[in-house]
Amino acid sequence: MATVPQRETSTLEDIHGALVAERSKKAYASGIRQVVKWIQQTNQADALLSADGSINLAAFSYDDFVRFIVWTMQNTAVKASTMSGYRSAMRNYYKMQKVPLPSQFDGDLKDVFQATSEQTTSVKDSGKRPLGYGAYDALCRTTILAMDAGFLHLFLVLSWNLMARSKSTETIQLGHLSYEEDAVGITFFKSKTDQDGSKRRDPRHIYANPLQPHTCAFLALGLYLACNPMLAAGALFPGSSQRTRFGKGLKLALIEDNPVGSSEIGTHSIRKGAATFVSSGSTGGPSLVSICLRCGWSLGSVFERYMHYERAGDQFVGRVVAGLPLNQANFAVLPPHFVDNNSDAVVAALDVTFPTLSKVASMRGILAHGMASLVRHFDYVVDTLPAKHIVFGTPIFRQPLMLEALKAELATTNQRLQPSGIPPYIEVYRLLEHQGSSIDAMPRSIVDQMRGMLDERDVTHGTITSVLIKQTIVDALQVLGVGRHLDEPPLRREDEQGQRVTFLYSWGGRMHKLPEGFEFPLADTATAWSLWWLGNDRLKYVPYNAIDSRDLGSKKQRRILSEWKLVMTELADRYMECCGCSLPASWNERKAAESFDVAVRGLHLLLSTTPMERQRRFGQLKVVTVARLIRQRRGAKTSRPYQKRKRSEAPGTT
Repeated sequence: MATVPQRETSTLEDIHGALVAERSKKAYASGIRQVVKWIQQTNQADALLSADGSINLAAFSYDDFVRFIVWTMQNTAVKASTMSGYRSAMRNYYKMQKVPLPSQFDGDLKDVFQATSEQTTSVKDSGKRPLGYGAYDALCRTTILAMDAGFLHLFLVLSWNLMARSKSTETIQLGHLSYEEDAVGITFFKSKTDQDGSKRRDPRHIYANPLQPHTCAFLALGLYLACNPMLAAGALFPGSSQRTRFGKGLKLALIEDNPVGSSEIGTHSIRKGAATFVSSGSTGGPSLVSICLRCGWSLGSVFERYMHYERAGDQFVGRVVAGLPLNQANFAVLPPHFVDNNSDAVVAALDVTFPTLSKVASMRGILAHGMASLVRHFDYVVDTLPAKHIVFGTPIFRQPLMLEALKAELATTNQRLQPSGIPPYIEVYRLLEHQGSSIDAMPRSIVDQMRGMLDERDVTHGTITSVLIKQTIVDALQVLGVGRHLDEPPLRREDEQGQRVTFLYSWGGRMHKLPEGFEFPLADTATAWSLWWLGNDRLKYVPYNAIDSRDLGSKKQRRILSEWKLVMTELADRYMECCGCSLPASWNERKAAESFDVAVRGLHLLLSTTPMERQRRFGQLKVVTVARLIRQRRGAKTSRPYQKRKRSEAPGTT
């Protein structure tokens, strides 16, 4: 997106520069460098370049640019689309130099590129092939396992559900998300076909698919936000070139599981596949107008004048693209949700799991949806994701009591939420399903009623039956007061005594606080801080600050423990500097979140930029990365140059 200058200090050049997106500026600069490189390689620098090495437009002509295109086609593997980008770069260069553009750039040059395209492009190369729903399903099963704090999986699921270009997914801001009762809305304020943002801004509805957790957008969003507790208002995917990052991750995932070959599938295949699935995956799908509006395609002047966005149409598209079964009553399934989002248990869990975003009022409903999906699919997550996944360091996966409290608040049907985007015939399916269940249950009901009638008749004749014996015993126990509290849950030892329950493990000829195969999770600093002081109650692990190097079974884990100690010590020092007091004597989830918020401020200011003054995604940096940056900064203060540490063990070591 283009950078908007401040009104008070903006100049004419700033205003002109704001019209061009940052990505386009980089592409233009790259194109100009290719032209300069060609001039130098063909020994024309004296004639065509200025003294500062830039192109001299007084000498550089249209014919020179055509010769550059022909040379590029003959000597490189550059595609025609890339060479067309060189023309755009030259057009922008003429504009920035305030030199009139030769008319041939808009006329004759188009014919040159058309001819070049015909020579270098076959029918098969017209674009990436659509990603079928089966391939998308398989990709979701692969990407959810990625150890990247949920980035790759959420980017894929959102791109599919939004039917959007990867560039549009990259630019999503947290402020673009809206709570839509049984859905989450995402609004695009700018797109390829709406560069000035003048068109209507309507939300695209995203629905959960609790029937298939690996493709569920709500679970993907919950995983990502829980794994990135420092994520603040701003970009959903902070950092530069997140689309490129996704493309690289997608390519690796395709190599692992792709029946058609990774070269034929790209980021745009997701958009093509989603549109194809919604429009042609069933004979009873949404209208073509609703599909085109969701995709952001131009409908032509007549259609755009008379056919407008309506929520019901987009909601129907959202349910279909989510993979819900269109020919079953389950198409109207509600997402997992809490009976009351403002209950004490839910509010406390949101505050410690999403310590930053929970303070944003507009995000609380969305966070509750993500939390409910995490609770509903808890067993799936535990059984599917790698043991070192960062999500297992988050509060609900560490605190069994918190999980049980949230499960008690969970609901799948509720009068508070009503399904939206439901076509009329789904209600017919529901009634037929209910009627079928009633018919199936009828024989058993008749038998039970007949048995009851026979038992009653036998009683009147003085016959002692099993029913009479059971009822007599129950009545007697009630008179004696026995069994009155059998339905009440037993007290937990942790509740009763206020003590932590941990295990000791025997291996290597001695007792240890951790199992032999224990590995540190790939955690960010916020999650690591909580683990450092609270441990993991679900797995009965001690607080990580109590871990001794002798409790670890490999040299690699002992090195990682050293990295954690370095970062945690640095954070503790920052906390005491900011507060002027020592750390809390006792810990809970809320204290851990609040103390980290204080401690991280100084460290964030210290490490938030690279040596090239680029912004880091500090909230997503892992502990070992933060330790490396701290050592680099400390090394710069000494006469000894910093030496990069080895990050893998030598073969055969333990």
